[in-house]
Amino acid sequence: MGVNPFVTLLALFAFSSLFGLAGALMAIPIAAMIQLALNHFVFQPVTVEMEVSEGRDYASRLRYEAQDLARDLRKQARLKKRGSDLTITQVEHVMDEIETITTNLDALLARANHSDAE
Repeated sequence: MGVNPFVTLLALFAFSSLFGLAGALMAIPIAAMIQLALNHFVFQPVTVEMEVSEGRDYASRLRYEAQDLARDLRKQARLKKRGSDLTITQVEHVMDEIETITTNLDALLARANHSDAE
């Protein structure tokens, strides 16, 4: 599991002392989760940076993502649907709503991008 051997022994001793056999069984997975959390948040915090393409600003990137989502929804709409008629109708309604939102978002971002260019 990638847990340090010393941490493994320490976890086995501590959790078996506190919780008995159940603690001994869960010691290594709990130690792995604690080690992962400490590595992720304390020792090596990762800063997430948005990928920036050459020639694209943030609004252009969002427009691209919205258009990509709309294309994916259109592909999903073409797939054969299974389930009851009510379920299919509800899914189609939700997909139509999401496509409307992405289309509106694309138009809004286009206007914002156009006004920034002026």
